[in-house]
Amino acid sequence: MRAEVEKSPYPLVLVIEDEPSQLESLSEILEHENLTPICCATGAEALHACIHYEVHVAILDLHLSDIDGLELLEQLLSHRRDLKVIIHTGYASLDNAVAAINHGAFAYVRKLDHVEELLAHVHRAFHRYLADHSEQLRKRLEREILELSEREQRRFGRDLHDGLGQLLTGTALTSKLLAEKLAKQQRPEAKEAERIVDLVNQAIRHTHDLAHSFYPEALESHGLGKALEILVAQVKTTFGIACELQSEIEYDGVALTAALHLYRIVQEAITNAVKHGCATAVVIRMKMTCGHPCLEVEDNGVGMPETMDKMMDNGLGMGLNSMRARAAILGATLNIVPLRTGGTLVECRLPFDFDSDDESLRSRRS
Repeated sequence: MRAEVEKSPYPLVLVIEDEPSQLESLSEILEHENLTPICCATGAEALHACIHYEVHVAILDLHLSDIDGLELLEQLLSHRRDLKVIIHTGYASLDNAVAAINHGAFAYVRKLDHVEELLAHVHRAFHRYLADHSEQLRKRLEREILELSEREQRRFGRDLHDGLGQLLTGTALTSKLLAEKLAKQQRPEAKEAERIVDLVNQAIRHTHDLAHSFYPEALESHGLGKALEILVAQVKTTFGIACELQSEIEYDGVALTAALHLYRIVQEAITNAVKHGCATAVVIRMKMTCGHPCLEVEDNGVGMPETMDKMMDNGLGMGLNSMRARAAILGATLNIVPLRTGGTLVECRLPFDFDSDDESLRSRRS
């Protein structure tokens, strides 16, 4: 049987029924629907099949000879959390139905009802599984893309810092020595040499800021709070706008990966505020909101476009999708709210238990 099941091109359905006639009837019905039944007369057989076959939908009779149906339901779901179990029993009552649903059953059907209802639940179960599985794959792909992007940005940032940065530092020292030598000789080129030194030092600062924007190494050494302080200073220098960090809680103990996602959300929100919102002032807040740790970015710009089409035209779509994907990875809720006074509030509200094990969120007021 195992070889036949594994070779079958059709989706598998686990059928758990201790009455031979019912088992045979269900098997024929499912085969007619281009489904492959795995027939089990006992709970032990069902558990064995659940472990050894890639099944995602099951039909379960609550009354079996070797185990209580609800107990078997729990055991099946413990092995396969995504298994959609349809209860199919002749001993139907409202209490049984409620108990089954509370134990994780996907649907509850009486044996006396029409076969069409059972098949409708089977097909709906497969559709639900495919939808859930597709969503899981989408989230996994988003996570992998973000991780790949971070690795490349980190590599590029370090190459800038260790490669171009060191080269420019050497050039600055050489230029400084040349300028001093020309000054001692009272050569008119001394002022031009000093100008070269200033330009190289500007290039060093720009390279350092650029490297930090690709990968903020302060996250590793000092935590999220310090990294955001550096970002605030860079925003003031680069864009020439007011930028402030207000902290009611500390995020310095947050795991590096989570801290990096939060940092990127803030970074993207500021970029959108300045580039698309024409903001002249930005405030970053780390606070508690209704018991949730919360990271906010508020600006005084012109606000967000009203429609997704306008967002895509303005180049906002990809950035917003990235922010939402990062928030989802953290189990957070991302809200983007237009303000009555103008501007936009970006709120990343984290779950209650976010990094609570290492006590990373400590109130500054405690």
